[in-house]
Amino acid sequence: MHTGLTKIIQRVAKTIGQSQVTFMADRALANWFGRYLGKYWQRKYKFELKKVEVSPSCTAHVLTRIATQVTPEPSRWLMFLHGGGFCMLDPRFYYGLAAHIARDGRFEGVVIPDFRLSPDFGYPAQLEDCLSTYKWMRDDQKAGKVAIAGDSSGGNLAAAVTLKKKDTPPEAVALLSPFLDMTISGETYDLNADTDRLVSKTNATRAAEMYSMCLVNSNQYQQKSSKRRARTRSCRPCSLKIFQPFSTPPSFSFMQVSVKPFCVTRSSSTRK
Repeated sequence: MHTGLTKIIQRVAKTIGQSQVTFMADRALANWFGRYLGKYWQRKYKFELKKVEVSPSCTAHVLTRIATQVTPEPSRWLMFLHGGGFCMLDPRFYYGLAAHIARDGRFEGVVIPDFRLSPDFGYPAQLEDCLSTYKWMRDDQKAGKVAIAGDSSGGNLAAAVTLKKKDTPPEAVALLSPFLDMTISGETYDLNADTDRLVSKTNATRAAEMYSMCLVNSNQYQQKSSKRRARTRSCRPCSLKIFQPFSTPPSFSFMQVSVKPFCVTRSSSTRK
């Protein structure tokens, strides 16, 4: 199943930014596969599933009563933001990963927003849907503690939500291989080109262009970004800096910082 999923995602990724008809057809194929993948994860983790409208534009998938050998902590919730370059996949692809994190982290449940995708909707539609979901969790779900996790482009959204919610920040944040540099200027794209065939520099650039509805590799954008980066490097060390030229999606730049890792441990009585 995982081999088939990888091939489908690779096929969709290759058509990003090319023929819209071909891309939409391949994305529909991936969504068809996601129906069966979601059912598989639900059988494996034995969770209850419901869909809730958190805003007029967004529906969230809520996973509760996840099979576990330990009692979850009340009012402790996880918001998981799926990957897919802002333009493909949906919550069903991530039921397994989200349920696994929730089980080991003793979360009462998981909320995965089915946010809008590009090219149908560009920035800030995805971020707005994630913010609406976070607000729903705090206000309607009465979540006392909220952790946010995101994979790839979902990691970008998780970081953006955290910065937007400075007054009521999440209790924990986990970014899994986050797609943070919207300028696609990191050297790892070239260094890992032979081993990471799913996320190539070309695919990442196309995804960023569709999300931001602008050419992120334009000289004007790069010059603005370079100036901002130079200033952040001269500041005192901090965990995260953000620059946002021309009202485009946020791009993140990391600097050296000492961070205490957050780990979830399981007692000996819960190990198999």
